[in-house]
This record gives sequence, structure tokens and C-alpha cells, in this order.
Amino acid sequence: MATASTDDLLQIVEDAIRACSLPLPEAAPGPDGRPSFLSLSFEEIGFDSLNFMEFCIAIAMEAGVELSVDEVAALRTPNAVIERLRAA
Repeated sequence: MATASTDDLLQIVEDAIRACSLPLPEAAPGPDGRPSFLSLSFEEIGFDSLNFMEFCIAIAMEAGVELSVDEVAALRTPNAVIERLRAA
């Protein structure tokens, strides 16, 4: 996944959240220019255990990187998942 751009990773994570049938919070860009909802915890976005499973499946399908539910829950935020995908 090292060849994916930040924009690509951002899109993968946004699409994976949408795959969970969760609305993305409307938010202005944060200081780094990324949407500020990426800094919210998954719980603040509205994730439950089923959403974590759906998210992990969507990430595996789009990014080709398998993350466990426990790993994503431990990462806590979409920003942390983006960084984890960048390191894959």
C-alpha cells in the first residue's frame, strides 16, 4: 500500500465508512487540510461491532490490506487507519 497517495487512502477510508451505512459528519477541514471527522473516534462516528466488521471487509476489498476488528478498534480513528495503511 506504500504506493497509494494520501488522497487515495483518504478515499478508501471514507468509502469504507460509507460502506457501513454511516453518514460522514459534515466538518470543515482540520489544520492538516484533511476533513476533521478523520480525527473523531470510531465511537464518535457511530461505529458498533457490526460496523467494525463491515469497515474491515471494505478496507480489505479496496486496499488489499487485511486489518482485524481488534486492530482497527485499537487504532481508534480513521486518521490512524490511514497511517496504518500507509505503512502496509
